[in-house]
Amino acid sequence: MPTNTQIVATLGWTDAPPDLSCIPGDLNELGRVMAQFFNVNSTTNEIDTGSQNNAAQTALEQSAIALATAQQALAAQPSLRSSGEPIPLATGTFNELTISWTTPMPDTNYMVIGTFYGDTGNLGASKPTFRVITGTRTTTSCRLGIEDIPTGKNFAFAYFIQSLTQ
Repeated sequence: MPTNTQIVATLGWTDAPPDLSCIPGDLNELGRVMAQFFNVNSTTNEIDTGSQNNAAQTALEQSAIALATAQQALAAQPSLRSSGEPIPLATGTFNELTISWTTPMPDTNYMVIGTFYGDTGNLGASKPTFRVITGTRTTTSCRLGIEDIPTGKNFAFAYFIQSLTQ
């Protein structure tokens, strides 16, 4: 019967960076559960590949299927990054805010989706807006021009970055 001289299989997980926490569910917990469930951290010198009932070979095949399925599911998700908690803003007619994230976007073709937070009450003539400043987009950051933040309203800003190429 033919035998493999060495088979090494492993399914591991590293924690997701904080800027990916916007994806529903806890990816770190999902990864840990998957790694525990498909725990095939196995090194052996003799696995009989001729046997149809070999438990180690079956476990190795199942872990490869699980890994491929997980990779396909992750690849199908749009590239999305988040600020997490709102970022406090300075008051004034024009401010620049550099935003950055840990995991690079696939390219610089993305949009910034933002939400302003602030105290209750009339803003008067203030109409807070933001825009991405031309020429500042990289795969890990960009600069925003934030305008017309009223005084005394404790404004903050939260954002999502979403790829437009997926």
